[in-house]
Amino acid sequence: MTDRDDTGEIVEIDFEVGHVSIIRSEPTTTHNPPRTHDWTVYLRSADVHGDLNCLIQRCIFYLHPEYPDHRRELKSTPFAIKETGYAGFHLPIDIFFKTRKEPKKFRIEYDLDLHTNVEGHPHRQKESSVRRYR
Repeated sequence: MTDRDDTGEIVEIDFEVGHVSIIRSEPTTTHNPPRTHDWTVYLRSADVHGDLNCLIQRCIFYLHPEYPDHRRELKSTPFAIKETGYAGFHLPIDIFFKTRKEPKKFRIEYDLDLHTNVEGHPHRQKESSVRRYR
């Protein structure tokens, strides 16, 4: 993401968006259909020691409408959502970068596919964002 009208310094932000899913030993009994996976979707710095709190004001994860409170807003790290499910879905994520004026929104269209990512092996989608700061 690049702002053409800014005249400030350019900062490149490398972050990872990904998820981990594990097949449950027993499906849930309180949901219809039963949920067969535990999963976590996350946004984090690509640098192990990086801290996104100084760059990101908030993130909004838009879960499938069948989830209660399917619009999940997080204002500090860890930017991660843990849930259970039975199938994957399209999961948009809005990231609001801090600026001197209004926060700048950047959207990621993430595919949460539970069935190709089994047994806890992380699935990562690396994103790079170029952001001008004033």
